[in-house]
Amino acid sequence: MSPVEKWFRVDGLEIERLLHDWRWLCPSQMSLLARNLFGELFLQDEAGAVFWLNTTFGKLSKVAHSKAEFVEMAETSEKRQDWFVVQETEAYANRGLVPSAAQCIGFSPNEGMRMRDGCGCKQRST
Repeated sequence: MSPVEKWFRVDGLEIERLLHDWRWLCPSQMSLLARNLFGELFLQDEAGAVFWLNTTFGKLSKVAHSKAEFVEMAETSEKRQDWFVVQETEAYANRGLVPSAAQCIGFSPNEGMRMRDGCGCKQRST
């Protein structure tokens, strides 16, 4: 499986739960297309446009007019780095932070780097 395919494996992730704290920024109905290691989401609206929910900056940006365009763009090295933070993903993997399909990596100033899932957080030393 290519790295791009891994980012598009979102079956079983509950979109409403993921967007619960972001509805102020993303009030319309969306479907989940992809995600990155840090829990940033790529969403498709009912018209077919694709948006990036950048949770680092609290910003929702249109990145493609269609899923096909988004998938094509995701194959480029520039977008793989911008959207899916490939270098950071590899660096964290080298330090033992490899989240499951239902987890992402998050950071808390009080607790350090953690992998987060639906049942809470699992502390990992960094």
